[in-house]
Amino acid sequence: MGTRNLMSVVLLGLLYGCKHDPIPIPIPTVEHQAIHTIPETKTPRNTILKAWYHTHRKEWEQATLWFQQAADQAPNDPWIYIHWGDAAQKLNHTDLASQKWKMAFTLILPSAVAQRRALKQKIEENGDFLE
Repeated sequence: MGTRNLMSVVLLGLLYGCKHDPIPIPIPTVEHQAIHTIPETKTPRNTILKAWYHTHRKEWEQATLWFQQAADQAPNDPWIYIHWGDAAQKLNHTDLASQKWKMAFTLILPSAVAQRRALKQKIEENGDFLE
């Protein structure tokens, strides 16, 4: 079976393979759309994705700028501060890295023992300690 035929079979399976039709989602009213529309660049998800994009490319300065914007938009997300601290450490900004990791530590629930332990170890390896 050639590649083209295999692709056709896969596409047909994806299109017609479901037992049930998807549940239709009603289109929001115009008034609802006008009230609840947020510009794409202003959502925390997009800002975090841009920060992770620059992190993946090892563009640490750009990543820290995007993590700062993400933290402004979603201040209670500990993962923003963890990755922001990682990027700051790559730039040899150890004080900023420790500060961001400590902020993340305060936001992580006490029941997340493994994450808190790993973050505490990261802070101590950076030459700082939790108070």
